[in-house]
Amino acid sequence: MSIIQNAFFCTTPYQIITSVVLNEIIGEKSDIYIIPQFKMAAEYAQNLEELNLFNRVKLVETAMIEKHKKAKNKFLMHVGIVQQYFNVEAIAETFLFPNTEYKKMYVSSKAYIPRMAYLYCIKKDVETELVYYDDGEGSYYNKYRIKANYIDKIIRRMIFGKKAIEGEKAQKIFLYEPELYRSLNDDHYNNSIIAIPHIINKQRMQRIISKIFNISERDLIPEKAIILDVLKTGKFSKANIEALISIYSRIQETFSRDNTIVKKHPRDKSDQLTSFKCYERYNVPFECLCTQMNMNEKVLISVSSTAVILPKILLGQEPIVILLYKLIDQINQGAEYHRKQDAFYQLCKKNYSVQDKFYIPESNDELLNILQSFL
Repeated sequence: MSIIQNAFFCTTPYQIITSVVLNEIIGEKSDIYIIPQFKMAAEYAQNLEELNLFNRVKLVETAMIEKHKKAKNKFLMHVGIVQQYFNVEAIAETFLFPNTEYKKMYVSSKAYIPRMAYLYCIKKDVETELVYYDDGEGSYYNKYRIKANYIDKIIRRMIFGKKAIEGEKAQKIFLYEPELYRSLNDDHYNNSIIAIPHIINKQRMQRIISKIFNISERDLIPEKAIILDVLKTGKFSKANIEALISIYSRIQETFSRDNTIVKKHPRDKSDQLTSFKCYERYNVPFECLCTQMNMNEKVLISVSSTAVILPKILLGQEPIVILLYKLIDQINQGAEYHRKQDAFYQLCKKNYSVQDKFYIPESNDELLNILQSFL
């Protein structure tokens, strides 16, 4: 049996970046598992393997493992999950490297694949420490990112015992901005947060990221104003979608069409933005592009996005930021979510050395005044 110090599980490009940073800092033998919940995952995994940054790289085949997601209703989905929990050993052994035990598992959410890997360790009575690491803004104010729902807790408790529930309370949590978390939350994690240092050797990390994500000079964005669109289906009413597009038009008028570009959400298949110049290489993750450009010269506009704070927390750069979440209501998000979201971004603003570069307008008139200041 081979004992490896660490296993990283990644379901997003952002998590890959953070895993690479953590792996450099930790300096221990680590494997990395890429779960293909995003475009180009296979190619990125291949690039990671060629760079030889990790001990081993595994692209997880998820089709059979996650077939319960195709169930016709939630009841059948939970039945499928229960069946897989009873067969956790056989399932986990289809994607974990064979004959391997891990001292620590690094995860960013309650995603299904890393959950199965951890439950497998419990079933096999392997002492594996669960460690959480930064997954962007949700890591700071959205506890449901890691918290199991009530039904799943009961199921896990019955099948795997008490440890399967206690496992949610990780021993450590790695964050880029620990004070942001402490300011927003009063829980047991406050005493177990470890700060992820800002990248010191920026040029080396830029080279690594460009190689992992196949970023070349032609991918960079010359436009000053970058609108980071969000996935609108199921999140916004028709009226709010129209209001958001109207705001985009005002922004384009302010900076000119030549100097404004929209970065569509990777899963957005709609034709709502045909009147705007859109970034054509939509497969390139924006958070990766940020590391390759001088973001101090950019204006980032979004309803809400991890990408707008990445230049600051990862590279120490401060683009102008305009956040629109107070102008556009999101469906199915409660008051507590909105309170913590706002508190998070207000703290991000305070962390700016020049706070006047970070805007959170509370009305359309205020937004108009902000835009006019750029004329």
